[in-house]
Amino acid sequence: MAVRKEGVYAAFGPHVYRLSPASGAILAHQEVTMLDGPQKDANFDGSHFLPDEKGHIVPTSQNRAAGCDTYGNYAPSSCPGATEANPRTTAAVLDPKSLDVVTTTELSQAVVARPIVTTWRDGIYACLDGTETIIRLRMADGLNVASKPGP
Repeated sequence: MAVRKEGVYAAFGPHVYRLSPASGAILAHQEVTMLDGPQKDANFDGSHFLPDEKGHIVPTSQNRAAGCDTYGNYAPSSCPGATEANPRTTAAVLDPKSLDVVTTTELSQAVVARPIVTTWRDGIYACLDGTETIIRLRMADGLNVASKPGP
């Protein structure tokens, strides 16, 4: 959940909402397609606002192994076959007002923690803790997500 001038943001499963801070009415909604694994086995556990001109939102999915009935943050680590059976994480870039999907990418592995976003030299980067390595995403003008492994 996050609060910004455009409203209150919340996520549930693969759904992202922008709500009115005064009434709680839904101002915008987007169901983001998961690029690996069933929709019902994914949720947006972490998201961050980019320090770009529009303030794009970057949600990242947390996925449990297909067929697992465990809910919550423990599912990705406690389901049978975890973490090897967990689908890879979907990272998306959303418009902060309409919640339209600007782009999505399937990461090389499952991500197990919320993203950290920082600026460095001429770029904006998201760093994510994967099940195998640290993943670095370069956010080119807040619009293109390109996986950049390594430091």
